[in-house]
Order: sequence, then C-alpha cells, then structure tokens
Amino acid sequence: MHRNVESLFRYIQKHNEYSNWEAKVWLNRNGGAGAGEQELQPAFWGTQAQRRRWLRRKFLILPGFPILFFAYKYIFV
Repeated sequence: MHRNVESLFRYIQKHNEYSNWEAKVWLNRNGGAGAGEQELQPAFWGTQAQRRRWLRRKFLILPGFPILFFAYKYIFV
C-alpha cells in the first residue's frame, strides 16, 4: 500500500510543473534541454521517454490521435 504524505496541493502543483515543462518542450521543439544538457532524441526502440516522444511526434499530426494514444497507453502498455 502506498501512503503519500504530501498534500493535495503539492500533488496538483507537481503536475502543473510537469505540464508546463512539456508544453514548453513542444512549443520550442528543442527537447527541453537546458544549458549544458543533451537533447533527448525521439526513438521508438529507445527508453520509455524516447518512445513517448517518438510516438507523439509521429502521431500528433494524424486525425484521431487521441484515440490512438489512448489505445497505446491502455491496451499496449
């Protein structure tokens, strides 16, 4: 059983930070790399983060992307 000692406020704050970071990554298209950091390259056979980035870049332009993404996350993962 997982017992979280952080408050609901911290949970929401953390997810807002993640969503803001991901929005900046997609707007800048630079992989979110800051000064001195390497860019995370999209790769289907790479790490989980690389695979997510590859799938989003390839499927974001397709009609019905949300349904495909749902199927990937809840059926195949």
